[in-house]
Order: sequence, then C-alpha cells, then structure tokens
Amino acid sequence: MREVLDVGVNGAHGFVAHIGLTVGSAISTNGSDAPGTVEYDEQAHVRVVPAVAEIPVDQVREAVRRFVKSGGARPDNITWADV
Repeated sequence: MREVLDVGVNGAHGFVAHIGLTVGSAISTNGSDAPGTVEYDEQAHVRVVPAVAEIPVDQVREAVRRFVKSGGARPDNITWADV
C-alpha cells in the first residue's frame, strides 16, 4: 500500500485528506470553528467532510503538487487535523 491523497474541489474551496502509512491519517483544517459539514461529489457518491476542512483551492492545488513531487509525503503547506 502507498500513501494516498484524497482531494475535493468546490469552486474557490476544497479539502485534502492524507492517508499515511507511517504518520497516520489526517484532513486539512482552516483553523476556524465553523460548524457543520459540507458535501462533495466523489465519483457519483456523496463525501461529507467537516466544514473546518475547507481551505482555499490554491492551497489544495499546491498540496497536490507537493505530494506528487515528494513521491507521497504529506504536504507541508497545510495545517492538518488527525482523524
């Protein structure tokens, strides 16, 4: 099994989840106390994430770049919350 980066984009915002082999799993956090959840379409299925996981889409894109360039390391441009 390899490291996995799960990404959702919804206009100007998105989320990033990292499933790690050695560092555990985590999801992006925007540092707010936003209540509730938001829904993303993930291959014709609803993916529900905490509203605090939404970050700017530019930050999501940069996380994908870093993940690919590093060969699967957790991107360091995001604040993570363990799950």
